[in-house]
Amino acid sequence: MANIKTVNVNDLVPYAQNAKVHTNKQIQQIAESIKKYGMNSLIQVWPDPEGRLIVVVGNGRLSALKKLGEKTTEVEILDHLTDDERKAYGLIDNQLTLNTPFDMDKLNMELENLGPDI
Repeated sequence: MANIKTVNVNDLVPYAQNAKVHTNKQIQQIAESIKKYGMNSLIQVWPDPEGRLIVVVGNGRLSALKKLGEKTTEVEILDHLTDDERKAYGLIDNQLTLNTPFDMDKLNMELENLGPDI
């Protein structure tokens, strides 16, 4: 069962060794998506031995929330992972969505069927 908690955005610690690059342009895009659609993917955090909440997945979303001036957010706490598992999971999560391409016919059909406000 997921361990979800509401926390102060400023209490979240970006992972210093995060290998994923988040440009200012991408952070702005994430912020715009959050404004339009809401925060639909939780930031996942791991409590370190000092009790700090280290961001495992969602460093870009954290930057976007700060840009938007948000004070709190819900997070999923991954307290079942070891430190090595946390490091591996963060890398795996960032890579998995890049491992397959889009079905271009389906993508084009979806894009064509979107309303004019999207």
